[in-house]
Amino acid sequence: MQTASAGQIRALMRAFRALIRPDGADGRVLDLTVHVSDRDPGTPAGLDEAQRDVAAAVQAELGEPVRTDAWEHARTAWDIASGGRVVVQRLESVVIVLRSQEVADLERGEERLGIDSGRIPGTGREAL
Repeated sequence: MQTASAGQIRALMRAFRALIRPDGADGRVLDLTVHVSDRDPGTPAGLDEAQRDVAAAVQAELGEPVRTDAWEHARTAWDIASGGRVVVQRLESVVIVLRSQEVADLERGEERLGIDSGRIPGTGREAL
């Protein structure tokens, strides 16, 4: 079972910064997800460990996170200078998600309104 190394995560963070720009250019990436662990989803402890390891590596690059959620799909988030957001999340694998400023602004607005970050629109779990 593999999880991305700290060096690989640093390289990924540099690539993310190059992809997301707050300049309003057409065709830019709004949301990019990269799977950074191939731990077996049947071993929750392994996924938890991978999520902690990846979050620690991102924290070493970006500093303290702005949000940590421990709901069904645990995640840790950092706001970045472009206005975007980097999220480490535990799904069926561990992923790093880079959100553009527009998507991050929507997410921050939902947080201010107290909307559950675990809700999944269209699945019957939309309740505020």
